[in-house]
This record gives sequence, C-alpha cells and structure tokens, in this order.
Amino acid sequence: MDLFKKVASIVALSLALLSSVSKSKNIQVSTIFPVHSDMYKILDLILGEAFQRIGTKSFSLKSMPGNRSLSMVYNGTYIAEAARVSKFVKNKEIIKVEESICYLNVHTYTIERGIKIKKWPDLIEYNVATLRGAKILEAKFKNMKMKHPVQFFTTPKQLFFALSSKNRDVEVVLSSDAVFDSIIKSNNDKNIYKSTDPLLRLKLYTLFNKKFKDLASKLSDTLLLMKNDGSYKRILARVGSPLSRCL
Repeated sequence: MDLFKKVASIVALSLALLSSVSKSKNIQVSTIFPVHSDMYKILDLILGEAFQRIGTKSFSLKSMPGNRSLSMVYNGTYIAEAARVSKFVKNKEIIKVEESICYLNVHTYTIERGIKIKKWPDLIEYNVATLRGAKILEAKFKNMKMKHPVQFFTTPKQLFFALSSKNRDVEVVLSSDAVFDSIIKSNNDKNIYKSTDPLLRLKLYTLFNKKFKDLASKLSDTLLLMKNDGSYKRILARVGSPLSRCL
C-alpha cells in the first residue's frame, strides 16, 4: 500500500509539473565544468530533461570560469549556475535549489602506484597540484603545513600534462573525477592511477538568481522526481558514468 501511495504521489507530481508551463523565456544556465567533461554532459542531460518537464521553452548550458559564472547569475544575465558547493556562495541575490543535483568526488591521481593517499595528512610529503579557483580545496590546503607549495593550474588539460610530463615535478593531482577522468580517457593514458575512494565527497547544488525562486522550487521537485523514477540512472548510464557521481 505504501509503495502504491509513493508511485501515485510521483505520478501526481509529474503531471502537476508538466501542466504548469513556466512563463520564463529561454533558460540559460552557467557551469564551471568544462564542455568535454563527464560532469558537463551529465548536467546538460539532467537539466535539459528537468526543464522540459517543467515546461520551459528551451534550455542551454554554458561553460565558463568560476567567477564569471557566478557574476552572470548575480546580474541576472543567466538565471542559474549548475553544480557548485553552495557554502562558499554568500550573496543576497542568490538562492539555492534545495535538492542537490550531483556530487563532487575529489580523487587523487598519481603516476607512481606506490603512492597511497587515504587521508589529507598523507598529502603533506608530496608535490601536489590542483585546479585554481577550487575554493573547497584551497581552504583545505590553507590549514596544512605542506612540505612543498601546492601548484595551481588554470585548466584540467594543464593539470594533466603537469602530471604526465616526463619532466614533471608534480607527484599527486587532486581533482574531481568527473573532470580528470575525461582528460585521461581522451589522451588514452593508462599510466595514471586513480585512488579507489574519494578524498572528499560533497553535494553540489544549482544556484538561482532570486528573481526566479518559483522556477528554482519547481526544479527542486523535479530533480527529486527524476532520482526516484530512474531518470538519473538512465542518464548516468548513457554518459557511461558511475552512479556515485550523482546518487
């Protein structure tokens, strides 16, 4: 009986969302994830389907640097930004969609199989590199007494070559697997080892300009519905991504 009620509730919510066609114009959403990354592909498919269910006319996802991405939402040029750790965003013009969209799984990557990083203090002895602008990682390193200064790179590709180069001094890369796995795959590099478990796992949220709070609320309901009705699993399978990226 409980299962029947749950299914009936999901169907009712789906019909309600479909019948409530948003009056918003074309939906433009920004993200900091690169176009060729798995995470970008996942976000594009999840949000595309979600906004279609809500009834918006069209949707587009634009990749751009972190500060610019948020500023576009602050000033209302874009209605939202997808997949950010919300604790670092403090602005009265921004509201958070209550339902998370995916996860940030930060793994370590090395060339030498013998390097084992299971907890943050294990990084202290090594030459570590990560992406510039990753505030959650910058905050972590700020309180660590690293033996070598942490190196910051602008793009995932630069980070990849810093680790894979024969003349490298980088021993460990710290990166979201949804970004770095794509770079490794595109370069067909089989000499880079990824940690089995993430060193850090955090929920990622969609952030809206507060002018669109009604649409943000509808998106929250729709994301939950998509997780419950199997849509998330279908999308992740289509991208060839593990369920841990978003579930």
